[in-house]
Amino acid sequence: MTLSRDSLQVRDGLAVAYGRCVYNGQWYSELRESLDAFFERLNRTVNGKVRVRLYKGQATVLARSSESSLYHTGVSAYRDQLDNDAAEGFIRIWSMPLAAEAKRKGKK
Repeated sequence: MTLSRDSLQVRDGLAVAYGRCVYNGQWYSELRESLDAFFERLNRTVNGKVRVRLYKGQATVLARSSESSLYHTGVSAYRDQLDNDAAEGFIRIWSMPLAAEAKRKGKK
């Protein structure tokens, strides 16, 4: 809710490296300390409240809110903010790798 998609992807990959450090007994290593610094920096905007329902061994998120949320109803609905030409260009750029792959496979 407060981190970008790219930040979440990098965080998830580094979380595995962090777990490996701990598992391998490298608690005092420079790598683990560097990962701590990364996570501390990344999480500076993580705040808010989460309402959770606990029932029969399951935890279900019912609601969440944050002052630092990247989600804003007006922006996410694209009300009068979507430039169709920009969207078309965005789609072309992001689909280029897929178009190259299709061409390589002999498809249009």
